[in-house]
Amino acid sequence: MRFGLRNAQGEILAMDAEIKPEAGSETGGHNRRKPRRLSAVFAELAERSDGPVSIGALRDALGQEVNGKWERRPPDPTVLETMTEPHARGAILVAAVFRAFLLVYRSRIADLYRIATHGTGVLPEGDIHPDLAARLAEEAARCAQYILQMCIRALDYCPPVNITFGDYLRAMITADINLNPDDEFGYRVAMVESFREWGIYPRGIRSMSIEALTWPSGAEVIAEADIEEATARKMRSAPTRDEVSAAGDSSADDIRQLFAEEQPHLRPLPVEPFRYYQYGTRTVHLDGCVAIDAAYYGAPPGWVGREVAVQWDADHVRLLDPRTGQLLRELRRQERGRHRFAPGDEPRRTPPSVTNLLARSSQAGRHLGELCALIHRRDGLVAVRRILGLLALGKRYGAAVVDDACATALAVGLPDYRFVRRYLERRPAAPLTLRQVDPLIRELTYYRDVIARLTEGAPS
Repeated sequence: MRFGLRNAQGEILAMDAEIKPEAGSETGGHNRRKPRRLSAVFAELAERSDGPVSIGALRDALGQEVNGKWERRPPDPTVLETMTEPHARGAILVAAVFRAFLLVYRSRIADLYRIATHGTGVLPEGDIHPDLAARLAEEAARCAQYILQMCIRALDYCPPVNITFGDYLRAMITADINLNPDDEFGYRVAMVESFREWGIYPRGIRSMSIEALTWPSGAEVIAEADIEEATARKMRSAPTRDEVSAAGDSSADDIRQLFAEEQPHLRPLPVEPFRYYQYGTRTVHLDGCVAIDAAYYGAPPGWVGREVAVQWDADHVRLLDPRTGQLLRELRRQERGRHRFAPGDEPRRTPPSVTNLLARSSQAGRHLGELCALIHRRDGLVAVRRILGLLALGKRYGAAVVDDACATALAVGLPDYRFVRRYLERRPAAPLTLRQVDPLIRELTYYRDVIARLTEGAPS
């Protein structure tokens, strides 16, 4: 393997010397009719090499002429396993490096190729412009120079003995990462892909990723050695099978003994299990409550019109400050339609918002105002929603109709919102009647005078 690597290094140096920016026009780069492909150039280089084995090995690894046309040899991942001659194996390494060069070169000239073909992928008739040929040759020289530096720097990262082509690949990847961590043009990826296609794999790795191919640093090697040593110590101190069997026989006694030792320190279990809450936000209504599943829970005084964070489960409702997360109230769940307040949360005086609400109800109708005031004196803040419901009925059925219904409720001794609502729902609608006297209807004498003025000047 060492002799094959040495021969391959010599061939790679010769390849780099063959690619120069000024060689674009000399090799016919601008003549589209007779182009000289890079593979053919390196095949001619192989013909000029010393030794019959090197000539055939390098030429066969790169490609061959078929019917007067050069064709590059496709990668074969099995050919390396069947070759033992050093020069032939070195030619395989050269072919892998050359394919990586082609991959990077094609990537770097993709924009030039699109410009030259106008995006069609087909060159127009005629010769390639000399400026384009010079640019192509310049890109080829840059790629070759960088890959040559990768191959040379890799020698400093190779193992001192028993080196393989896979070790050489790892050395190239590690050296290039230390010099160029970004790899903008994808040299490392192209090199790994080319070596994989030719069946060159390092020893002792599970994947061909860049991270897996990189040699570990000194600190990583030391850490790995420490882990292996600690594992070995644990294995040496692990009990034998007989010791495990003997310990199993006394495990029940050990458990009882441990329980007896820990029992004095055990705390009692909580009275209720761990709670799983639902979450949401609610706005505190005029009655100082938030609604959850048609039940109402009182917030602290001063929170009317503000949002609170709410958590609830089957047994509890928690009100929290949305900014600080502080627990404001925790109340037991209530039945639908009912209210629940914490002790001391009900205000001693009627809030201004409720006073304004009672004033609105008095303006809507005398009996409606009396009924709302009676409900408020009886139920307190809980009556706010019922008062709002009575006012909503006034918008739906008319203030006069609702006021008559409220008068009926007061007369029968059932001053409640539900009675008024059901009374209005079951009461038939009053038929429409024509009225002779109404503020909107003008006096008949007005129409008589108008008609008289209009007919005074008319001919008889």
